[in-house]
Amino acid sequence: MKKNDNLSNVNFEALVSCMNEPDFSILDRSNLNCNCCIINQCDKEDHIEIIRRGYHINKYNMNERGLSKSRNAALDKSKAEIVLLCDDDENFIPDLESTIVTEYKNNPEADIIVFDVGVKRGAKEELLKKGWSSPKWLNKFSVLKVASVQISLKKASIQKRGIRFDEAFGAGSEKGGAGEEVIFLEDCLKNKLKIRYVPIKIATVVNEESSWFNGFTTEYFVRRGESTKRMLGWLSVPYALYFAVFKYSLYSPNT
Repeated sequence: MKKNDNLSNVNFEALVSCMNEPDFSILDRSNLNCNCCIINQCDKEDHIEIIRRGYHINKYNMNERGLSKSRNAALDKSKAEIVLLCDDDENFIPDLESTIVTEYKNNPEADIIVFDVGVKRGAKEELLKKGWSSPKWLNKFSVLKVASVQISLKKASIQKRGIRFDEAFGAGSEKGGAGEEVIFLEDCLKNKLKIRYVPIKIATVVNEESSWFNGFTTEYFVRRGESTKRMLGWLSVPYALYFAVFKYSLYSPNT
């Protein structure tokens, strides 16, 4: 039986993770014209709700740090049926909400839909994750290529199974680094959720500087090993060998 087949009155919300945003200017900067839940990690605690262009905007200032904590807080506070994970350095397409909702109508069995996101490198723009050109169902290996800003989901699907972002991983966390989104997706697959990729670009990342990557240092490989072990279990050993051999050209100048 198809799940959530009737999405005629879907409530959609963009879940924005940011830091030290003093006002709501991020909405214009990001071209966000939809319901939004903003988690602003800063040095105070409060909640501001406004109506902007007919959309409900909830901004939560929170005195905590960590991207995974921010994602979890947004998922906890959102009341929407379908949500999109967003960062503060993206510029979104004008018809963001209708594009995403339409794809859930077209893919009623999907619990999570992964979209394309562009990234500007100088004057050129290319896809953040290249190599896929047609719709496909993702597995535990293909989700390794997914970035958090590509992820939309049916909130009820993860809440029913108690799936959350692992707060030990991700930027600003105890173990730092990246990979929290892949850990999250691997947990979703373990709980039999279905993840669909569709080749539709919904945003462009306008700042490609990483908050966690400082080169292929010893710290990088330690953190990568911890996150890969969390994602893949015993399969992290052959994956580490694969990375060491086939990605050698990436890190060899640093060795």
